[in-house]
Amino acid sequence: MKRFLNKVLLSFLMLATLQSCEENPYKVDVSDIDINLSVKRLDIDLFEFSIEKSAAVVPKLDSTYGMFFDIYNRKILQIGGTNEAEYPLRLSDFLKYCTDNSIQDTVIAKFSNLKQLESELSSAMKHYKFYFPEKQTPEIITCLSAFNESVFTYENQIGIALDKFLGADCVFYERLVIEKYLRRSMTPEMIPVQTMQALAKSQFPYESTADDLLDNMIYEGKIQYFMQCMLPEHNEKLKWRYTTEQMEWAKRNESKVWNYMIENKKLFETDRITIRQYVGEAPFTTPFTDVSAPRIAAYIGFRIVEKYMQENTDVDLPGLMNEKDAKKILSLSKYNPK
Repeated sequence: MKRFLNKVLLSFLMLATLQSCEENPYKVDVSDIDINLSVKRLDIDLFEFSIEKSAAVVPKLDSTYGMFFDIYNRKILQIGGTNEAEYPLRLSDFLKYCTDNSIQDTVIAKFSNLKQLESELSSAMKHYKFYFPEKQTPEIITCLSAFNESVFTYENQIGIALDKFLGADCVFYERLVIEKYLRRSMTPEMIPVQTMQALAKSQFPYESTADDLLDNMIYEGKIQYFMQCMLPEHNEKLKWRYTTEQMEWAKRNESKVWNYMIENKKLFETDRITIRQYVGEAPFTTPFTDVSAPRIAAYIGFRIVEKYMQENTDVDLPGLMNEKDAKKILSLSKYNPK
């Protein structure tokens, strides 16, 4: 009897393991990969500055953050370089704005420590190393952007503006009249997703001669596939920035959307407005109902890419990301949703 129960238990465990693998084909073993993830808090260090301390603090920030600090000042804050005469006053005005409006206090309260974020980003970067062992682990820098940028990259550094991830119900976003569908991406849980998306797009920028809908949807599909590989255990809806209903709509209507695009000859459409309707940020995909999933062509592109990788097991992730021929990916995918 005991031997029988042991066999039953073993069979159950094997079945559970098999089902787990089937449910998550993107999961890989990264336990033996060591990375040294560095997270620097410019959002805190910046507030050491004052007009009186400018001569000491600015060189220190320059030394600590290097060219990233210059990019941050010029491109994100748009207050000019540290060598400009008006720079101290401009930086002081920015810090006063953040203090007077309780932006810094709100960020510090929300992100008093980054242990959870560091853990999630470490896992993502281990997956990055698994697929791209020759690449360096990016340095992560948190900052404030006065609600201008969410995540941005410079060479091997990634800037995360924490003031853009304070939660969908944050009063700042209401005051700024940011639409609710966009606020869904402005939560702490979205930081790893947007970080890896920014990394993917910086490493593998969009390149196309045709620049039609097919090229755009396959590119977005590749970026999404990259994120699936980097964040295999993250919630599917987070990675798509979908509600539960939108995720279900996308899955339920995949074949209908594909057939509609084929019948109406949309794949090779080059009109920018049309392309944005299918892959751009919006509350829904305009050619369909107002309950449709947004960016539905990106979802179809991902499904094509996923099928392509299943059909062509000799292609690895670097090979996929470097493949520029969208027509080739579509053809070799044998994509035909039912």
